[in-house]
Amino acid sequence: MADPGVNWISLQPKPTDAERAWLAESGVAEWGSGLTDFADSAALLAELDGLIAVDTAMAHLAGALGTPCRLLLADEHADWRWGTDGETTPWYGSVRPQRQRRGEGWDETITRLSGG
Repeated sequence: MADPGVNWISLQPKPTDAERAWLAESGVAEWGSGLTDFADSAALLAELDGLIAVDTAMAHLAGALGTPCRLLLADEHADWRWGTDGETTPWYGSVRPQRQRRGEGWDETITRLSGG
């Protein structure tokens, strides 16, 4: 997860103790548990360079705010809203789907996301 010049922040609400431990070991700041409502979340998103997320309220909020977002979508469970292919969405101009390819694991999807 280490990447010079990148500060990773977890926005996951209510992380478990095991998830908190992993985040700390990986050098990821845990701020999700401090977000109490959409106003808090919107204020934080407005300060970020971008968001990497799954199909959650945070991804939709980022899209509504125009915050750049890479949306991780599972190949087998892609929701109709995101279509079945392509890296654009009609809903939000700042959201780019990162689609898992058939038979691909998440490690491979993330490697493609990072340009590796």
